[in-house]
Amino acid sequence: MHGGAEAVAHLLKQSPHRSWRLAGQAMAMPPLNWTARLVYRAVAMNGHRLPGATAACSLPAHLRPATRDGA
Repeated sequence: MHGGAEAVAHLLKQSPHRSWRLAGQAMAMPPLNWTARLVYRAVAMNGHRLPGATAACSLPAHLRPATRDGA
């Protein structure tokens, strides 16, 4: 089972389009996988702020993971 950026890379590797498969393969290799994890986490933490987001994208405060700055 995959989660986070690893799941995205796995899904991309299953694409019928060669360019997406290559992107998935690249995302699975260091150092791109480190960057992919950071980007995935940033998007996951801020999804409710992105264009097209709805109130359903925002987790209640008690379900949000703790961050280093305490926010």
